[in-house]
Formats: sequence, structure tokens, C-alpha cells
Amino acid sequence: MGVAGGSAAGKTTLCENILRQMAFDRNFKVEIISLDSFYKSNNHSNTDVDKTQVDVREYNFDHPNALDFDLAYKTLLNLIESNEPVPVPQYSFIEHARMKDPVYVGPANVIFF
Repeated sequence: MGVAGGSAAGKTTLCENILRQMAFDRNFKVEIISLDSFYKSNNHSNTDVDKTQVDVREYNFDHPNALDFDLAYKTLLNLIESNEPVPVPQYSFIEHARMKDPVYVGPANVIFF
């Protein structure tokens, strides 16, 4: 189920409230995946040593190019088709990069995205 809205509109709060209401049925698995997990790292590197950080004060996190929609699609498709947990990247707003280790999500009867 896709949940859309602007920044700070309450999407996560809504999903978490629905999740709590559905928690009574332990046989019914619900997962929440945030599009924030699919932000592209805001650094680039020509070599492993030479990293240039993008100025996050100037970076437009709302621009579609800031997100890896291909990876989001592949992750959701894998989650729908798989009977195993799938890796979901985690983005650090402190480091402005994807964290090294993903979290594993699923399988689930309902996925809020």
C-alpha cells in the first residue's frame, strides 16, 4: 500500500498507528518501508581515498534525482515475490550517505511504502 504526502505530513505516524491496530493478529505480518531508505549517498568518489562531500545545505532532497527509484522498485518486487527477508538500505542523515549494513524486512502480508 503506497502512502503519499509532503514532508512532515504524518505518513510514518499514520502507518505506525495502522500497524498498532493490526497487531492483534499475530499471523498477519505488516512491514513499513520508507522511501527515505532509498536516498542516494550525497558523496561521490573517484577513488576510495578521495571523497568530496556534497554541501547538504544546497542539496535538494525533494528532487527525484535524490532517490534511487530503481533500487526501491527492485526491493519491493523482491519482497513481494520472495518468501525470505530482503535487504533494505538505511540512510544516515548525519553522514548523508547510506549506512554500510541494510536492515532485513519481510516477508509480509501488507507492506506500507
